[in-house]
Amino acid sequence: MRRLILLFPLILAACDPSAMANLNSALGIEPEVPPPPPGPPPLPPLVAASLPPGTPSSLVFQNTDGCYLFSVEVTVPPSGFPVNDAAGNPICEGQPVAVPAGTVPAGALPAATPDVSPDIAGLAG
Repeated sequence: MRRLILLFPLILAACDPSAMANLNSALGIEPEVPPPPPGPPPLPPLVAASLPPGTPSSLVFQNTDGCYLFSVEVTVPPSGFPVNDAAGNPICEGQPVAVPAGTVPAGALPAATPDVSPDIAGLAG
């Protein structure tokens, strides 16, 4: 019975987080610090470049269609304004990138290969 009376304050202390912190520090036990939550994934370069000036990237999200929006207030469900490319089209995941007229995207042309003519003199023999 006496042991139960001695354990009673410890049992009560286990129910109160601040009391447990005091008890742990008194016993020399370091509290576990949870890791910080992961941040949002980085924005694609086209989306970051298309945001209005001064808009933090933390306000950008994707809707259910995969299109990028930026919000100026917290709503449920989230809503916002579309992030548009230079041509005025909404930027969506998996959508081909609009290329301004007169430019050729990288990889559209085959790699240059040297002109190799056959060595006819070396074939005669």
